[in-house]
Amino acid sequence: MIRKTFGVGSLAIAMLAPPSAQECGPRTTLPDGGPASVTLHASGKDDTARLIKAIKDHDSVTIDGALVVNGVVDLTGFKHKTISWTKNGKLRRTIKSSKRVWQVLLLDSVDDITLINPWIEGPLSSCSYDPNIEAQHGIDMFEAANVTIHGGRIEGVYGDGINIAGRSGSHDIGIADITVSCVGRNAVSNTGARRVHIGRGTFQKAGLWVFDVEPDNSDAVDNFHVDDARVGSSSKAWLNARGPYFSCKVNNVLFEKPVFLGLVLSPTIAACALPDVKVNYR
Repeated sequence: MIRKTFGVGSLAIAMLAPPSAQECGPRTTLPDGGPASVTLHASGKDDTARLIKAIKDHDSVTIDGALVVNGVVDLTGFKHKTISWTKNGKLRRTIKSSKRVWQVLLLDSVDDITLINPWIEGPLSSCSYDPNIEAQHGIDMFEAANVTIHGGRIEGVYGDGINIAGRSGSHDIGIADITVSCVGRNAVSNTGARRVHIGRGTFQKAGLWVFDVEPDNSDAVDNFHVDDARVGSSSKAWLNARGPYFSCKVNNVLFEKPVFLGLVLSPTIAACALPDVKVNYR
């Protein structure tokens, strides 16, 4: 078993990579003789089920074209998958739903998932918060392990651009060079994860906070580092670390040298979290 290292700047996160991916090289065929990779183009209809099946049946999927996904791309339990977007690739949600929870891409109990240049586009244009549909996230991780996201753009979703949570905590998440813009709630939420690193990227036009560190009840956030992020506007503080059910279980949360794109509201941090949530300004 070889460790795969993901990092930006001075911080690196080591993740376990499967032997087949590192020691034996990528597969070109599956055990049943089918191809290990496939490219999907838009069908002109809803592509949700078609996309899920393609990811289930292949090690690597490339999205080339605007795929309509008005359902949830539910990848619960998937392991060792790579999903790439070409310059024309996009997951596009075209309708508004009244469902509170209705993610575009759900990574629940997954392991070793890589997203390259993901582009997710929802119908929200006002960039405003609606508590009734606040969990319609772009990428929703729950009990996720060893997830790498590099590049891409998430915009127009009614919840968070990226939400990272879990009953016992997601862990070993690496995100770099992504843009999250015009989302209904937060650009990024960490409500129960450990060893999460975000490097660079642009995060702006959030309905509530740009970054929300809010472990609830028994959940904890441990080792969450954000380096050199470009931070733009939000209706509330750019960084929030408090809440009505805030557990105070935070450790080693660091925002290193954020770049502010304009005037932003000062962080709101619970007194119990002040020793463990730090911002090193430029």
